[in-house]
Amino acid sequence: MAKRVYVGVPGGGSTLLLLHGDTLSDSSNYGRVITNSGVTVSSAQSKFGGKSLYFDGSSYLTVPQLLSGNSPFTIEAWIYPIETKANTIWSHDGSNATAVTGGVLEFYISNNVIYYCSGFHIQPSTSYALNTWHHVALVGDGLSIKLFVNGKLNGTYSGAYNFCHAVEMFGANSDALGSENFKGYMDEIRVSNVARWTSDFTPPTSPHEVSNEGGQGVARQVKKIYLGVNGVARQTKKGYIGVNGVARLFFENGYKITVTGQSNFCTVTLQDGTVVPAGTHVYTLPEGYTITVQATSNNWKKPGSVYLNGVKVANPYTYTVVSEATIQRSGWSSGGDNPDLGGTINITDMNG
Repeated sequence: MAKRVYVGVPGGGSTLLLLHGDTLSDSSNYGRVITNSGVTVSSAQSKFGGKSLYFDGSSYLTVPQLLSGNSPFTIEAWIYPIETKANTIWSHDGSNATAVTGGVLEFYISNNVIYYCSGFHIQPSTSYALNTWHHVALVGDGLSIKLFVNGKLNGTYSGAYNFCHAVEMFGANSDALGSENFKGYMDEIRVSNVARWTSDFTPPTSPHEVSNEGGQGVARQVKKIYLGVNGVARQTKKGYIGVNGVARLFFENGYKITVTGQSNFCTVTLQDGTVVPAGTHVYTLPEGYTITVQATSNNWKKPGSVYLNGVKVANPYTYTVVSEATIQRSGWSSGGDNPDLGGTINITDMNG
């Protein structure tokens, strides 16, 4: 298998789920599978980026379990509620199964007050207004849970908690599905496995980022390398890395074309019009370059054929170099058309 060029990107990190509001896809390094039940992307309201997620009072999102045990966590979002009824922001429940002693874990708003409930309540000290954006955060450190509204500590529960269900929901809870669904908009939904705040803080002023988070590195293949030149990205055909002050080549963008068994019964023409002469020849061609192979009649006065990776193709055949391949011009024997008897063109990655 040919070698490729890889770059290391975070393969984990403290952000377990991140929804920016402009899409229903998870933007964390984990790429969680999200089940959508009626939530839409809307441009009617947004905190950042011009769009947010609209929950119509019956819609919700479901994700596989993100939090477990009594580990630290932060659940946060920008919310724009438009009704005063009980509106579930997030829940970790399972049809009345016990998540902690006394009930299910639920983060919700009701009658202009934001609560955290699990058989107990964090009684907030302030209320919120409808039809405006508020930053809400629920933070656990393993021994207690704190509720923050717009960066201000609004209440604390001191005691044990235990995340143990396989499903988490945004905009609803399964015990009161439909009657306590959130109605309004949410933006920048983020779930983390760290306690991000322990005291009053300034709410985020821009979308969350995960690019600078730690975690186990995962290699991602890159097909092209770009280099900034005076503020403009320029694609490089060769990439160099400095080693003890000396530039060392670590990547060359292109393919090696080896033509063997060329004869007067086959014509190989390069994109620039060059006709490959008889014999064995090696060329270095960039990705996207074309070569044309045409099989002609042989000594048996039989028409030849062209094969790509063992499969018969058109004659003549033009191949665009985008991957490794083998092209053969067939020969003719008493057994008939035989690609093993003709010329061969091997296309290999320059890093192979």
